[in-house]
Amino acid sequence: MLHNSFKPFILVSQKLRCTNFGLVVKHMLTKVEKCENLLHVSWKDSTKRTYPLVWLRDNCQCEKCFHPESKSRTLLLKEFDTHPAVSSCKVLNGTLSVAWSDGHKSAFNSDWLLLRGFDNESQRKRSEQVCSQKILWNSGLKENLPRSNFFSAINENESLVCWLKSLQKYGVAILENAPCKQGQVRILAHKIGFIKKTHYGEEFQVQAKDQPNNVAYTSTELQLHTDLPYYEYKPGVNILHCIAQDMTSAEKGENQLVDGFAVAENMRDKYPDAFKLLATTLVDWSDVGVDDSFTFNKVYRAPVFCQDITGQLIRINYSQPQRDSYFPGPLETVQDWYDALKLFCTMLYSEEYLVRLKLKPGDILIFDNRRVVHGRSGFGGGRHVEGAYIDWDEINSRLRVLEFGI
Repeated sequence: MLHNSFKPFILVSQKLRCTNFGLVVKHMLTKVEKCENLLHVSWKDSTKRTYPLVWLRDNCQCEKCFHPESKSRTLLLKEFDTHPAVSSCKVLNGTLSVAWSDGHKSAFNSDWLLLRGFDNESQRKRSEQVCSQKILWNSGLKENLPRSNFFSAINENESLVCWLKSLQKYGVAILENAPCKQGQVRILAHKIGFIKKTHYGEEFQVQAKDQPNNVAYTSTELQLHTDLPYYEYKPGVNILHCIAQDMTSAEKGENQLVDGFAVAENMRDKYPDAFKLLATTLVDWSDVGVDDSFTFNKVYRAPVFCQDITGQLIRINYSQPQRDSYFPGPLETVQDWYDALKLFCTMLYSEEYLVRLKLKPGDILIFDNRRVVHGRSGFGGGRHVEGAYIDWDEINSRLRVLEFGI
């Protein structure tokens, strides 16, 4: 969920606070009443919940319907009656017992039911577990970027949880004091899950190369972009470990970061027509070439701003080099679309939004590749950054395991 009140400057507390939503409060069931296709259930503390019969039958926890080791439903949908009838129901020793008209019997634990309520409060708590809140930011974040120690994150689960939750919230975080040698991004990724492999490999070395097959492998300025927009399942998170960096110049080799969601939301508010064009006009994103003898021709068609069914932003595609010359949008929208894209670019580079920082050797910058638009100023020789990708699925999974178990 996006933060509703975007403010010009957001100061982030460096004291990261972690909340454990996995604590189960034990309640005692006391009463059940049937009304048409619903069961109304009451607890001792006056809590009341209503459950559809079809949902209860679908989620029967008996060994015929549910496999406890894999925590998976085994009930065959092709044989499932979507209009089940109940012959009797009662509360026995704090457990809801249901006898179905076909002779099947189900039992539902009090705490299990309470966590799965259909009321607004239960749904809100579940959303907090599954959909992390995102706080929008702009250039005011620079002095308060969430930071942690590399060794604390890989050796202490509590530190890892707090650091990853800050990454969920702000879309960017830094680990400090990592060894200045290759292999640290793999250590970090394996602490969370596993590296996402692309046609550039698993780890990749961002250095000036003699015959670069990507503009990132030059020493020139790297304009603001998101990585790999031509992937349908593009990497969720970018990990960049600064191994070597000339620190004599503050401007050379500095990283540039912008909260793309913050800019897009501001466009939605102030320039709704431009926002709509970037959210509805399809674009061909592509990458063609050879890397380590592997030939690739990647194309993915999607707008600059991608939204979910509720209208929340879920992904930004933006890369001038990887935007194909094919334009699948309507002819009459081309000029307006270019004007909207230029407006987005202008806002990205404005002092209101752009964060500039220079990584020192040992820093690991990790950011949300679906949200944060990033770039780099030009640099001289000697700069070496090792990169890798990891998907949000793995990060979110690791957090749930560490907070709630399985």
